[in-house]
Amino acid sequence: MIADLEHALRVRLLDRHPQGIEPTMYGSALLKRSATVFDELKQSIRDIEFLADPTAGELKIGCPEAIAAILPPILESFSRQYPRVVMNVDQVPTGTLELPGLRERKVDLVVAFLLTAPGTRAWETT
Repeated sequence: MIADLEHALRVRLLDRHPQGIEPTMYGSALLKRSATVFDELKQSIRDIEFLADPTAGELKIGCPEAIAAILPPILESFSRQYPRVVMNVDQVPTGTLELPGLRERKVDLVVAFLLTAPGTRAWETT
């Protein structure tokens, strides 16, 4: 498949050595751009699986350690109601509203305490 791709693109994507292979500059460029495409394809497959059976799937939850300690009873209740949903809980930093794990699709949901200045709302802070 790689040889067919190299033929179609008319460039060498991999340098082949007795010790193994490594990407050429063309291969590195293709790999860099392909990561987003494969991420989108993976997300599309997850979307289709959910549409086919909304009671099954995977939920990746991010939260600080303090919240992870109180989540088990909530997750147990959810698991009884939706036994075919696999849940993964990972610790994420939540000091700001940036939450890069959401943007990078490492987590689907972040549960956190949000501290705001008196008289402001969370969506008004920057």
